[in-house]
Amino acid sequence: MTIIEFIEARLAEDEQIATKAGTGKYARWDYAGDCDSASNGEVYYPDTRTVIRHMNGHESISYGCVTCDSEGLTPSVAEEIGPHIARHDPARVLHEIEAKRKLLDLSRRWLVSRGGQAGEMNRKNAIDILGLLAAPYFDHPDYQKEWA
Repeated sequence: MTIIEFIEARLAEDEQIATKAGTGKYARWDYAGDCDSASNGEVYYPDTRTVIRHMNGHESISYGCVTCDSEGLTPSVAEEIGPHIARHDPARVLHEIEAKRKLLDLSRRWLVSRGGQAGEMNRKNAIDILGLLAAPYFDHPDYQKEWA
């Protein structure tokens, strides 16, 4: 397996997982960290906002939650972890995959053309980019140490 094939396979896996985790109104996640908020201190889907009109005339806001304890009484994620989970929502992961694929394609095209004009990327730069794209997958069984 080449480093390019390795990166393509990992990006495809990441894309599949992110897509299963959430698309449409479930692709973006957020975290308010406040148990008194509409999300009750959970990581939630901000695009699922629902206004509930009560019999007494008051309104409350509710959101679908990504995380939730079994009773819904206390947050299921620690305040330190919630922002990390929300920051790496499916929408962001899919954007990162798109950017990484563009870098991968740029490196592949350069390597295939065997060089370019003065001022363009050189072979070492292309190989370095591939190594950096592979680095997050260092713990995968197909990862090769020489790519680092």
